[in-house]
Amino acid sequence: MELRALDEAAVRAAARRAKEEGFGAVAVGYLFSYKNPAHELRTREILREELGEDFTISLSHEAAKEWREYERTSSAAIEAYTGPVVRRYLSRLEASLEEQGLTVPLHVMQSSGGILSAESAQRRPLQTLLSGPVGGTMGGAELAKALGRPNLICVDMGAPPSTSPWWWTASPSCLPRPRSKACRC
Repeated sequence: MELRALDEAAVRAAARRAKEEGFGAVAVGYLFSYKNPAHELRTREILREELGEDFTISLSHEAAKEWREYERTSSAAIEAYTGPVVRRYLSRLEASLEEQGLTVPLHVMQSSGGILSAESAQRRPLQTLLSGPVGGTMGGAELAKALGRPNLICVDMGAPPSTSPWWWTASPSCLPRPRSKACRC
């Protein structure tokens, strides 16, 4: 049920401002889009018309499947902020790999430990947030299995200490991270 029609003129005005001021991305978050995303979807159509297919647009109902507006909107904002950088990086990486003769599609680690295509990661860059520590954890789990050491202790030190997962056994589980007065992580 629509209570108020989308103000398409306001969306077009916002698109003009984004273009004039050189914005690299736009995040869209409407209050009840978790229940009815029609206005967010139409907003994306208008923004695409005005800004082009390559412009990064993040919709809150896609960025986070939450009913709370703060979680959805902040997720859309983070995705819009990281989107242009992730798109450029993955586009350059794919081009470089292709120049070197790689003929298989590029896949990227997700925050969940799974993988997604580079194309999907460019559309949903938030799905790759903190994938580095997750990758270390998944690698440690595979190492424990390969070595037949179910109680192997692994620490991923490649990321800042605040995101380093600590776990043991071949089935990873997160433990509280240690805190130190000397390190404000």
